[in-house]
Amino acid sequence: MLLHGTELLLSQEAAEVDGKIHRHEIKNEDIKNNDESFQIYFCVVCNKFFETTETFEVHNFETHHHQELINNDIPIKQEQIRENDTGFDCKTCGKHFANRSQLNRHERQHTGEKPYKCKVCSKCFSVKVNLIAHSRTHTGEKPYKCKVCNKCFNVKANLISHSRIHTGERPYKCKVCSKCFSVKSNLTSHSRTHTGEKRYKCDLCNKSYTRKQPLIIHNSIHTGEMPYKCDICGKGFTKTAHMNIHRRTHTGEKPYKCNMCDKRFHCANNLKIHSSVHTGEKPYECHLCEKRYSRRHHLASHIKSHTGERPYKCDQCEKSYSYGQLLIIHRRTHAEEKPYKCNLCDKSFIRNYSLTLHKRTHTEEKPCKCNFCDKEFSRRELLIMHERTHTGEQPYKCNVCGKGFNRRQNLTNHSKTHKGEKAYKCKLCDKGFTRKKYLVAHDRTHTGEKRYKCDLCDKGFTRKRSLEVHNRTHTKETS
Repeated sequence: MLLHGTELLLSQEAAEVDGKIHRHEIKNEDIKNNDESFQIYFCVVCNKFFETTETFEVHNFETHHHQELINNDIPIKQEQIRENDTGFDCKTCGKHFANRSQLNRHERQHTGEKPYKCKVCSKCFSVKVNLIAHSRTHTGEKPYKCKVCNKCFNVKANLISHSRIHTGERPYKCKVCSKCFSVKSNLTSHSRTHTGEKRYKCDLCNKSYTRKQPLIIHNSIHTGEMPYKCDICGKGFTKTAHMNIHRRTHTGEKPYKCNMCDKRFHCANNLKIHSSVHTGEKPYECHLCEKRYSRRHHLASHIKSHTGERPYKCDQCEKSYSYGQLLIIHRRTHAEEKPYKCNLCDKSFIRNYSLTLHKRTHTEEKPCKCNFCDKEFSRRELLIMHERTHTGEQPYKCNVCGKGFNRRQNLTNHSKTHKGEKAYKCKLCDKGFTRKKYLVAHDRTHTGEKRYKCDLCDKGFTRKRSLEVHNRTHTKETS
């Protein structure tokens, strides 16, 4: 709130706002002899005074988390002290502001003007306080420290939001579904899921988002821009947070610990996803088939299986994908890029997930345990397929004969029997087979290899099934 110096000359050195007397320490001589041109800024939240716009903005942003005030998404709504002060209206959208400096900052949203430029990376900002916060990403300065876990932040507002992780405080409540949030901007974004509003649109593919940050990340798919570089391996990222998580793969830091199994993770989101393994929670439901998922992006990918949408197209081949990350991974096959290296055997992988699975071959770790027996698996998908042997679930159905299968690959192989397709050909006799393993077994009839030996009579066979039939002659078991 902007005040003029002469209006601060109240009795007992106090300012009256909304009928209440707020003490201050401004002395008469500090008001420059009642100069009408002298202006001062008054915070109605904590009753502090500031002599410049910049110090007032920094105070609001870092102390009260009023970023919406600084960006002028929401104009200041306090009552004017002077009765004859009518304020200023935006000619473009009609919003009302207490003083001209607030109006000027707001108008930059319409004009796109960003007068404050970073000297390091040339990034521009419409508000100076945002430049101050941004500059700390270059200097590494993090002056605000959490008293509980010692984590440091470059902006005090981020510390305030972070502290709510420890306290569990969620002061911002949705009026529609009563869901609560620790940060007001998250509530604003959530509200758009009820209204369906997606105000941030991509100029290249018309995809739209409820928040600005996902649009910025999406644009990098088109531009290839990765402004945040890892100082260890040089890998680029679209967000600072993603770079920080990546750096932990180098340092080995895993600050997020599961309370149920003591497993640790590089980032909070992975811990949240892991927790659903213990709880069985699948909060994301498909509105078309009622299938449920533990991860939001798995649901998003699944929905595209109904629509057939594949908006992400490779510019080097004709392949297209329903999910942007899959396109990024696919492009590495053209570039022969394998950025994820095993530190035990120097083997490299296109995806980080493939490296994680590979490392388990060294550690023999099998974290996925069957709920029905004592069997353990290194991969969750193997566990899912195994548990279907207990439940009898066969989710993959043949649309020709209705036969069910517990694995998608088995259905694919079965479908070839209807089509008569025999893609695997013998190079010696030109015989065809529907599956590769049948061709491998057939090749042994040419080479004479008999890899399956009987333990009782040393007789050899080219196929495992033939050995099983032979064993019955020793046990006198009839077929």
